[in-house]
Amino acid sequence: MYVILSDMNSLIPCTMKKMFCHASLYLCLTTVLFVSCSTPVGLTSWKNPQAKEQISKIAVIAMFDKLIYIQPFEEQIAGYFKSQNLDCIKSLDFLEPFRKYSNADLQKKLDSLGADGILLLSYKGTDISVDLNSGYYGGYFGWWGGAGGGWSATSTVNLRARLYPANKNGLIWSGDLTVTDPSDVKKEALQIARVILADLQKNNLLKNPPPPPPQKK
Repeated sequence: MYVILSDMNSLIPCTMKKMFCHASLYLCLTTVLFVSCSTPVGLTSWKNPQAKEQISKIAVIAMFDKLIYIQPFEEQIAGYFKSQNLDCIKSLDFLEPFRKYSNADLQKKLDSLGADGILLLSYKGTDISVDLNSGYYGGYFGWWGGAGGGWSATSTVNLRARLYPANKNGLIWSGDLTVTDPSDVKKEALQIARVILADLQKNNLLKNPPPPPPQKK
């Protein structure tokens, strides 16, 4: 998909070559589970404690192989980030999908837009688990039942998000996301945006943090 060559260690092709060096033994690891009204989203994140950057404007790049996924993901994430006081621009606004870019070309674009961070989102695969002891009798979608019990299938989509500074080498933050039984790409993308932003704020990576929630009267 989008490629920056090796100097910045920033973008990778969607063939999923190994993504950059793991940021050593000093990374801080946290695991959180966020549950919306429909789809649970899990996040395992780590931050490079040696990174001092605080981001004020993010270029979000969804590195998927289909435009029907790229567009809603980037729109939902950028829209939510902007609503929370974090300036954000979608890659579709300044890059041509599925074209390779050199470091120099991309750096010029990022500089002209004033972006100081790059958030990459990539697809890592889907896990399918089967429950053979549900004790359910029926034939609804997702269930195959019979007398005395049945079985159900659960899908877990795995994504990875990585945050890099736009003007130098170095990984700032990374998060592995799990989405259980996704049904609506826009809703899941919005939930993912909320999860990522909350973690970035918790790790003090935002120059202009979101405003506090309104007080209940």
